[in-house]
Amino acid sequence: MEATMRPTRPGQGFARARGARSLIALAGGIALLATGCGEGGGTGGADDPIVIASLEPMTGGNVLKNYIDGTRMAVEEVNAAGGIMGRKVVLKEYDTAIDPAKSAQAARLAVADKVDAAIGLPSSIEFKAAAKILQRADIPFMSMGVSTATSLNEEGGHPNTYRVMTRMEKLIYAGSMFVVQDVKPKTVGLMGLKIDYGITAMPRFERHLKGAGVTTLPPKLYPYDVKDLTAEVLSMRPADAIVDWSYPNQMAVGVRQSFQNGIKVPYLGGPATSILDTRKLVPPEAMEKVYGVQLCNPPADERQYVRDWAQRYQKKYGDVADYGAAGVYDAIFMLKAAMEQAQSTKPDAVGKALGTINHTKGMCALAYKSDADHEMMNEAVIVSFAGGQQKSVRKFGAGDLAGKG
Repeated sequence: MEATMRPTRPGQGFARARGARSLIALAGGIALLATGCGEGGGTGGADDPIVIASLEPMTGGNVLKNYIDGTRMAVEEVNAAGGIMGRKVVLKEYDTAIDPAKSAQAARLAVADKVDAAIGLPSSIEFKAAAKILQRADIPFMSMGVSTATSLNEEGGHPNTYRVMTRMEKLIYAGSMFVVQDVKPKTVGLMGLKIDYGITAMPRFERHLKGAGVTTLPPKLYPYDVKDLTAEVLSMRPADAIVDWSYPNQMAVGVRQSFQNGIKVPYLGGPATSILDTRKLVPPEAMEKVYGVQLCNPPADERQYVRDWAQRYQKKYGDVADYGAAGVYDAIFMLKAAMEQAQSTKPDAVGKALGTINHTKGMCALAYKSDADHEMMNEAVIVSFAGGQQKSVRKFGAGDLAGKG
């Protein structure tokens, strides 16, 4: 029952009942809670709004403004075009702060609010704490993480859960191939965040790089609350290139201190690199040698409508429209497509429909289509940040990444 109840003061909601009326109210409340358990969203009438939950870090050191703004923009545009099945969409935002306790609380509140669908939980920290709470309620959930065990055949999988973004193993393969084939170093230094995101990435990079004949230095893992990476950075001096698999604030320390110590070799990071750039976490001159493995690069996309969207986004929010903004935007429109195909907001109907839609008008992927494991995207792009601009320097399509990682 925990997953269906919004935390309140003991007895709140029943305090006004008196005498025999209190027994009737209490019995009715118990019956209502019993019928609500495990149902999730989809309980509103045909004229009621459709409620979508956004579970993102809205406070703390790693606020994902791009995820927040991209979601808001999509909901605004859906409503301006008539909503979903003629019903208005209400966006409810829940702060996860990339904190396990706050993430779990956010998921409980979303379930208690009987949301019809949810998106977010981009980090493994959030996903591990909150996903099961949403899944026990069968809420259709669009996972925005690349490293979480979201596939249907994994512990974090569920019939109504789908991963929107290319999974980390394939991003690592794309990054490794770029380093080997384009950078062509003899020796690569490896760094990463000392949580499962970085810990699981290091041996994968080692396997791909060593398999191509590239020497790797022993990986250096650093804590989530890192403030100084001088020792780790200086240990990279023998390397011709550096790979740093981390979150934005933590990677910013490594990029900044590498530049300050005169280590100006190609520096490859993951999706966090775009946030380093858009949030100006390091000086522009320190980004000259930085490359990022991204899901997409909307401002430089070959599709005109995507570039037009990126311009609208930048004008509206004052930020570059990166993969995160595009990914959540697309997730909202995929939920819209699934609900309209199912002509329902009932969880199982929406979950089933998500497995069959083919979304080809997205702002990130060329095409979103679920595979058997509920993975919806299999693309990557390498982005350069030299000259203060995000420039796509190499792309990996679904065919390039099929079976890789």
